[in-house]
Amino acid sequence: MKLNSMSKIIDKRRSPETKERILNAAEQLLSERGYHGTTLREITKLSGMQVSLSYYHFGSKEDVLLAVVERRAGEHVAHFRRSLENARESSRGKPLTVDAVIEAFVRPALERLVQGDSGWKCYVQLLAHLAFESARSDYAKPFFRFDDLVAEFIEELKRILPDADYKDLHWAFYFLQSSTTNALLQTGMIDRQSKDLCDSSNIEETIQEIKSFFSAGLLALRRFKP
Repeated sequence: MKLNSMSKIIDKRRSPETKERILNAAEQLLSERGYHGTTLREITKLSGMQVSLSYYHFGSKEDVLLAVVERRAGEHVAHFRRSLENARESSRGKPLTVDAVIEAFVRPALERLVQGDSGWKCYVQLLAHLAFESARSDYAKPFFRFDDLVAEFIEELKRILPDADYKDLHWAFYFLQSSTTNALLQTGMIDRQSKDLCDSSNIEETIQEIKSFFSAGLLALRRFKP
């Protein structure tokens, strides 16, 4: 093989574009099928690359998943923190309302699902898949990096509801996360079951309904003493 041909192969392997194409393909397939429903061969086929290039850049499928999550994680977490900070600024020094904290958590992900580019839509749906898949599996560990973010929102709720037990706040926020995660997966379940009375693609309606139910539940923690 000629030297210039060998150089082209090496350059292709090292090319950032090659790596990005594999990550983009992985993000799309993992968001649609989840971790178990996606193979490394399918990822490389969609990317137009050889399987060997995926091993060269990442290694195992778990390593690919980790790279996909990490690629946008910092910006995604910062987006939620800005949302919470914007809510604080809007309150003009007054304590935040429970509604404001709930919206600050729910809106960033739902807006990216509907208004973001295809990459962000795939990313938030991938995180939703990871949230529902077994947390005991090693491949779900990348999702744990968002736990610190959740803790910040729970602390904000504790400031609003100082009499509420942390255990109750964690349960409440767990249910809020589960509801938001289901909305991100766009199952269309509520549309079908309500015979289209409800429109889950309408994010403003979705956010309002989530706030209505979860705000009432959280505020009840001030009064409920077992």
